[in-house]
Amino acid sequence: MKRLFVIYLIFLAGLSFGQNKILIYDPFVGLPMRQTSIKEIDSLKQLPTRIPFIVSNLLKTSMTDFVNNIVFIKGQIVDVEGWAAKDSTFQMEYKFAIPKYELFFELRDTSIGIKSYCFEIGLDQYGQIMRFEWPREDYNKRDSLIKPTKLKKTAMDYATKKKYKTQTCEYSLHFDEDRQRMLWYFSFLQKSTGDKFTYTKEYFSIVVDPLYNYVVEELGMTSVGGP
Repeated sequence: MKRLFVIYLIFLAGLSFGQNKILIYDPFVGLPMRQTSIKEIDSLKQLPTRIPFIVSNLLKTSMTDFVNNIVFIKGQIVDVEGWAAKDSTFQMEYKFAIPKYELFFELRDTSIGIKSYCFEIGLDQYGQIMRFEWPREDYNKRDSLIKPTKLKKTAMDYATKKKYKTQTCEYSLHFDEDRQRMLWYFSFLQKSTGDKFTYTKEYFSIVVDPLYNYVVEELGMTSVGGP
């Protein structure tokens, strides 16, 4: 079923190296802002001992083949308790619960089309995992993931059958929390107006599952840029 999404300043994270090489470049861009005191950390050794132990076991289980390709980038310890004690409204203002430990990693594995992909692991004060931006199952083996060039061909064939324009293709990788899947988005430019400073671009994005190489859905997307 086709849906329409309007996205301002959309970030499509694909990089193309040569005609056949597809690499995702979606690096760490900064820590989230919090309206309470935080302590930034540059090493997992700055955390209570149980937290790195839990994180290590999670990565070994859910990202087995990629553990050696994962780099810890940055993290912060959020004073959630102090925030709650002085502000009784913040719990209602946020859609998701805020972890005490917000930890950001990058997966770097060009064999599966990823130059850099940032993901978060969030834990509460007890070490319970509140947020993990990678599927818990099925996406932990390198050989089970289909090469992105084949995924692009699937998207291209689908778009051609639908008579979409396919001359310009951008791509990105996303974690679908509801489906618990990693999904590739191949976005084909259909219409562009304006110039490089003020523009509107319309895309059809073909979403492809990298485990089974089939089209999950198609999305209408609009990118708007301007001063």
